[in-house]
Amino acid sequence: MNDEPRQLAAAPSNARARAHHIAPWHPAVDPTPTQPAVLLLRHAERTPIHEAAEIWRARLTPRGVEQAHAMGRRLYAHGVRRLCLGWSPVERCAETARAIAEGLQAVGGTVVVLGPAGVWAAPYVIDPDAVFPQLFELGNAAFLRSWFDGGLGSGMAPAAGACQDLLRRLVAVLEAPVDAELRLIISHDWNVALLREAWIGGRVEEATLPALLQGPTLWSHRGRLLVAERGHGLRWSEPLRTGGA
Repeated sequence: MNDEPRQLAAAPSNARARAHHIAPWHPAVDPTPTQPAVLLLRHAERTPIHEAAEIWRARLTPRGVEQAHAMGRRLYAHGVRRLCLGWSPVERCAETARAIAEGLQAVGGTVVVLGPAGVWAAPYVIDPDAVFPQLFELGNAAFLRSWFDGGLGSGMAPAAGACQDLLRRLVAVLEAPVDAELRLIISHDWNVALLREAWIGGRVEEATLPALLQGPTLWSHRGRLLVAERGHGLRWSEPLRTGGA
């Protein structure tokens, strides 16, 4: 991309009806994939996090492994025969990716591996020693609300810039010449919440924190980037100009 994604206008009232005709495949919405898309998902169920050191160390529970394995089988049932798969280097995301791949392969699918990348973790955390105590003091939803509203100080990079960087990387995955029905990125609730709030308009509150194995879909339609998530609406950008870094 040669420029930043532009400011989004609110989707018109008939966006839901139009999305039915132009939206890409999503496992919770459509029966078959229809065009290249990137799906950004939170990882599967993890062990509880009670202190800062566990933020990076928490692993999947046995139930989480089965959730991810079932997702792989479900992807195949919905028509995904070749899956392009990337993930955060945090171990619970790697475990989720492995289980999804195993589930898909167990029923005949194949996986194109993008591998881990730090951008799918939390590169915007500048000072963990300052930030993580605030997280445990405020709680996840209030912490994210404060970050999005610019209230956390220098320990976190500004949310707007973090979202732009995340979008650039997702568009690069979308535009990569990969032979796969779906490009899937396994990430964290912070990234899903960041993209949801900035591009779909869903404010983060305790009741609306991203659920496990849920997240938005991104795709291109007539030169515009579209972002949608079931239950959170549809938005689109000004025309994209591609071909750069």
